[in-house]
Amino acid sequence: MRIRLSTRFILSISFVSTVVLLLLVTNSVRLLNNHHKTILQQYIHAETDLISTALQPGLVSGDPGLVNDALLLLKGNKDIVYIDVYNRIGKLVATIGKNQAEKNQIDFSLDQAIKDGVFDIRKKITLYNQFLGEFYIGFSVKELTEITRKTIVQNTIIALIGLFILVVLIVILTLYLTRNLTRLEKTAIALQQGKLDTRIDIDENNEVGDLSRAFNQLAQHLQESQHQVEQEQHKLEMEKELLETRVKSRTRDLEFAVKELESFSYTVSHDLRAPLRHIDGFSHAIQEEYSDKLDETGNMYLDKVRSATKRMGYLIEDLLRLARVGRHELSITTVNLSDLSRIIVNKLKQTNPDRSVQISIESDIRVNGDRQLLEIVLDNLLGNAWKYTKNNPQTVITFGEKVIKNETAYFVRDNGVGFNIKYAGKIFKPFERLHSADVFEGTGIGLATVERVVQHHRGRVWAESEEDKGTTIYFTLNVNQAEL
Repeated sequence: MRIRLSTRFILSISFVSTVVLLLLVTNSVRLLNNHHKTILQQYIHAETDLISTALQPGLVSGDPGLVNDALLLLKGNKDIVYIDVYNRIGKLVATIGKNQAEKNQIDFSLDQAIKDGVFDIRKKITLYNQFLGEFYIGFSVKELTEITRKTIVQNTIIALIGLFILVVLIVILTLYLTRNLTRLEKTAIALQQGKLDTRIDIDENNEVGDLSRAFNQLAQHLQESQHQVEQEQHKLEMEKELLETRVKSRTRDLEFAVKELESFSYTVSHDLRAPLRHIDGFSHAIQEEYSDKLDETGNMYLDKVRSATKRMGYLIEDLLRLARVGRHELSITTVNLSDLSRIIVNKLKQTNPDRSVQISIESDIRVNGDRQLLEIVLDNLLGNAWKYTKNNPQTVITFGEKVIKNETAYFVRDNGVGFNIKYAGKIFKPFERLHSADVFEGTGIGLATVERVVQHHRGRVWAESEEDKGTTIYFTLNVNQAEL
């Protein structure tokens, strides 16, 4: 619960003032009561001395009548409740009033008397140091009690009135002293709500005035800073809009260029197949029907034409495959890469069953992806591993998965010829080859196709290699589960 500073100040001062007034009233009542007690004691001593003198003749003569006459003179005194007179042998001689206390129970305590309303006193009667007797007298202290009560009431009323006046003065003084703090608070709340043009005018030569001036300077700095931020934000928004426009324009141009390139690649590749088939067909016919009419050089040229035609056919097929990858719409399912790898390796073994190859495929590697495209990836990677290890007496090809920097990567590793790692960025570009086609056949399109498929799956692909020690190709797949 939040309590304002002025409220806490008022409550604190009021509490202290109340305690002080209570102490003053209590002490005043105590002093007045003690004063009344002193006066009462002096009065009682004087009265008992007079009564003792009045009773001496009757006790000396032994005449109870004289004692009774002396008591009758005191009967009209309203302060005396009772008097019991005893002679020297302890015999009751005379009495007036009614004694409520036994002689052995009288404690002669004025404090106790104030509580009970009667002050009991025993007084010895002597004459020339000769014991004549004694009397017990009870004085009424009701008047003292009433005076004390009235004093307490009056002092309490005066204290309450004084406290009320003091609290009113404290409230007025507190509100006056904290008025500028309240203004500062309202100004701070306004600034908190974003009203940075709010100012406070307190022209005082004290701490509050210094605070208000510092507050105004802070508000001014905040307003200037906000103005600068708004200007910079406006500039950024304009630059952002301009950049977004440029990006959209470039994206449209790029998409158009990619589509044109894919369309061109597909069209050219498709249109080249027909004349290429004619070249291959006619060269085959010449080789079968006219080879005996050609010399050795002519047949060599014809073989080179047919070989180049086949290589051109492979290149066209790879280009068509690359173009199809770009236009292919993903069909996401759960794909078992381990099973796909075994199928591809079995096909490779059928092409060269006599090769000594050690194949290691990690079991049950499942991913989310397009089965048709992932088969193209594994076909290229395992095919390359098979191709670039053909000169090894003992080939080792491995397919598996590995966690790299909290990301699961899949890899194909071989112990083939490898390559210089500084050329790793070139192998994924179309038509880029690090080995001669005469030594290792190929079109230079396979790894470019792999990269296109992996990017289509929002992943990445990279290579690690060392010359004559083998190559490892890694790739990741990041297709969302929501696309299943």
